[in-house]
Amino acid sequence: PAETVVIGMIHKTEHFNILLQGACYIVNDDGSREELRAPMTFVSKAGVQKVLYVIEDMIWQTVHPSMETALEKLEEMIVEPVPQHIAEQLAITAYVDGMEKLT
Repeated sequence: PAETVVIGMIHKTEHFNILLQGACYIVNDDGSREELRAPMTFVSKAGVQKVLYVIEDMIWQTVHPSMETALEKLEEMIVEPVPQHIAEQLAITAYVDGMEKLT
């Protein structure tokens, strides 16, 4: 949705990205930002982690060629695991956010 920050997974392989609808700013490795607007297609290099600020509701596809159909195996093949300290922080944040919604 618009006004959302998206922090992507680190991908192990080069892959296609297809922006079908909407627009966002992407933050580049050097800290600069660039506007991406549908329709567009581009290639991401291996080891890249995307950080986006969504300007307009988006539909984004990432394409990884594989014959594998099991989600867990695909994730193992395609993305780097989330470091434990980050996973723990995300779990704490999700818990706190959930508690705030209850009060």
